[in-house]
Amino acid sequence: MSKQQSHIRSFQSKAYAFAKFWLKVIVFIALALEFLASDKPIVANYEGKLYLPAIGQELFDLGCNKRYNVIRRVDWQNHQGFKLMPLVPYSAQSLDFANNGFKSPFESQRVESWRYRHWLGTDKLGRDVLAGILTGCRISLKVALIVGFVAGLIGLILGGFAGYFGNRTIKWSITQIVLTILLIPVTFYAMYMLGKSTLMVTGDFTFKTILSLLGIFGISISGLWLFQKKLSPLIPSTRRKLVYIPVDQLFNMLIVLLSALPVTLILLAILGVFKSPGFNLTMLLYAGIFWIFIARIVRGEVIRVKEKNYILSARQLGLSHWKIFWRHIFPNIKDQLLVTMAMTVSSALLLEAALSYLGIGMAAGEVSWGILLNQGKSNLNAYWLSIFPGIFLIATVFSINTFAEQEKRGA
Repeated sequence: MSKQQSHIRSFQSKAYAFAKFWLKVIVFIALALEFLASDKPIVANYEGKLYLPAIGQELFDLGCNKRYNVIRRVDWQNHQGFKLMPLVPYSAQSLDFANNGFKSPFESQRVESWRYRHWLGTDKLGRDVLAGILTGCRISLKVALIVGFVAGLIGLILGGFAGYFGNRTIKWSITQIVLTILLIPVTFYAMYMLGKSTLMVTGDFTFKTILSLLGIFGISISGLWLFQKKLSPLIPSTRRKLVYIPVDQLFNMLIVLLSALPVTLILLAILGVFKSPGFNLTMLLYAGIFWIFIARIVRGEVIRVKEKNYILSARQLGLSHWKIFWRHIFPNIKDQLLVTMAMTVSSALLLEAALSYLGIGMAAGEVSWGILLNQGKSNLNAYWLSIFPGIFLIATVFSINTFAEQEKRGA
């Protein structure tokens, strides 16, 4: 090994170690946000009883903290009893009117003690930048989980289905084809009407609505499977004139069509319809962009793996398509799938930051790194609004890409 190669290996090793450390830090901050940055105490004594005000609202929303009503309106800033404040005694939405108007981290601030100093400065309204950055870690984790999972699931299903079945595996009768053509529009129309009714009321997809959409889709798929496997053989007309369904060709046509469309502009147009689009809606729209890349990779990997000898042997043994795919093909493509999902997450973070920087995409009240960068755009002298969130964004995207590349080499 040459000296140059040794230096490259050393740099890659250090970059990978930094990436793992940084991602662990981001996840830790996202999970422990209320204990790190909040305008409410972690633990406080109120009327002789101990409470957990920082996480009280979250526990109350889960239905396991009915005592929270007692302390809901307590002014913790002026509370004289025992209280243990987080490291950053501000939330991302806390307004400090004494230090509004873009206070620099290094200039004098009007605070009662050093504990309440804004270590990374404030924005125009007096909101703490450090608290906003830490809150952005949670937003980034949510983006990673929602966009990565939804885009990965859609890409795995469509790409895997197209790659596995190809163009000459599935045979349907005219009756089956007509039923499928009729069922698909009905299913999507029902999902569209359900989603539209929710958006008109709440402006966002609730968790219950998402489960309902998945339920409609699952019922339709189950009904189609029941007809194809159980009822179709009982109909005499379905036993004749079977034709091949070019699944892979239809998939490629769909990908070419979607790739030819200005998807990002369409996304901007959809988000522009809503004055304040909800977080779930925004993330689902992001996933609607990034599944295409994942599906392409999955399709190629499935085509590569399905020609292996052990897959051919499994077919000769009479194993079902379901067992062959999940027991023999999926374990051999999951590493590549995870790497591709990681790349997708980094792209989603950059897209969210770019759209938030332009002032669209994120719901009102949310705080992300892109929104902080957008605030810095209004005052170029407030450099701390651009530098610190930018460092977190760049370091996170770099860590995700480095981690994915290293895992890809290991795979």
